[in-house]
Amino acid sequence: MNYLLILIFALRAVDCTIPSTFRKCGRKNPDFQKCLQEAAQNAVQQLAKPFKSLNLPSLEPLIVESLTLERAPGAVSVEQQLTNCKLSGLTSAKIEKYDMNFDNKTVALVAVIPEGVLKCEYKMDGQILVLTVKGEGNATIGCKNLRCVYHAGYKDYVKNNKTYFMVDNDVLDAEPEEVYINFENLFGGNKEVGDNINKVLNENAKEIYEERKPVYNDLMKQVVTEVLNRVFAKVSIEEAFE
Repeated sequence: MNYLLILIFALRAVDCTIPSTFRKCGRKNPDFQKCLQEAAQNAVQQLAKPFKSLNLPSLEPLIVESLTLERAPGAVSVEQQLTNCKLSGLTSAKIEKYDMNFDNKTVALVAVIPEGVLKCEYKMDGQILVLTVKGEGNATIGCKNLRCVYHAGYKDYVKNNKTYFMVDNDVLDAEPEEVYINFENLFGGNKEVGDNINKVLNENAKEIYEERKPVYNDLMKQVVTEVLNRVFAKVSIEEAFE
């Protein structure tokens, strides 16, 4: 399964300070981890608008140029080409945990997205369960109470006598409480057949999600890592945490 995640701005090697609307947390603060969680919650809510100084586009919605799900053995044996996608709901995430360990050089994040919705144009051909499925048109894939658990290491480096970091060895697991799916124009717009297939898809939505879980996990992982790397390529550890 391969996909291409396109964000709007290119990285630039220009230092900047944290936007004044973002909270800062000193490492020597006895409530540092609590402050980090609150600061992360505050920052996520602000990412509904772009921050050009940090090379961050708006995350509401996030533009995903294309997403390819290849045919594979299992209940969902289809090839899907998703294009011109918009992923919404990220900035409504509730941050349950955000930790940074400067000794071990690790980052940990737990967040719950009340409702995440991916809307795309699709082309699909294959078999789902016992049904042959073919069509192209607009697609909606939604998740409710999507719990994301993210862990990563990072490497720091010095530039202009300041310390910056870049995330590596990142992993993310996203588990939804509920999944819903709708593909329009299946079988050339045959509404009766299309409605019946969408009904079957939704009755088995969690199982279908599990079949495609690795590609959705990778998508969410890239979003989190990209945001962290863009911010901390511009803002030094000293600026953010001293």
